[in-house]
Amino acid sequence: KALLIPSLIKLPPVFTNWVFPVFDYKVRSYNNLQLILAKRNNYSSKKQNCIISDPGYWAPGGTPIQFSCPAGTFQPFFGQGSCLEAGKGNFTFEDSSVLERNCPSGEFQNLSGQNHCKLANPGHYVSDNGSSFETPCPSGTYNPNFGALSPNSCIDTPPGTFSKIGYSNPENCSIGTFQPDWSSSTCIEASPGYFVESEKSTSQ
Repeated sequence: KALLIPSLIKLPPVFTNWVFPVFDYKVRSYNNLQLILAKRNNYSSKKQNCIISDPGYWAPGGTPIQFSCPAGTFQPFFGQGSCLEAGKGNFTFEDSSVLERNCPSGEFQNLSGQNHCKLANPGHYVSDNGSSFETPCPSGTYNPNFGALSPNSCIDTPPGTFSKIGYSNPENCSIGTFQPDWSSSTCIEASPGYFVESEKSTSQ
């Protein structure tokens, strides 16, 4: 059975006078005892050498092969028994990834272990790389497009309309209400003695 070997190794009793440091990727053999010295996991075996898995791969104990980390996961280190999930705001789109990637601006990912990012929805924007959320356009503005990159993508509502937070399109003021201003979040009811007979009115 493979055993973890510390950075300074004392050989079995037959070699009690031998003490030596670990060198990367060096193999030393004494009386059929083979020591495989690796960057992260150092194993000894009397009969066969163990090969450490590469970055982007993983290997369970006792397997003759290493396995690719699937899309949505990654592994930056040698000799690992599992893969790491891409974190929120990140992704890996191909197998055997060594590093996760940030979602670009205009996109986000609110889940871990994903192989893609999501476009910002209409009424929202994403201004930073590596975002796990989208930001809604404020009241009085709207945005009809996917993948908006900044608050500048939010458009002021025109007179006769209004919008609440995260609107993809402005709504018309209804009959009996009006709005003379830009960037409005509400419409104004007609005053006593006045009326508004059509939608999207800018005056009473």
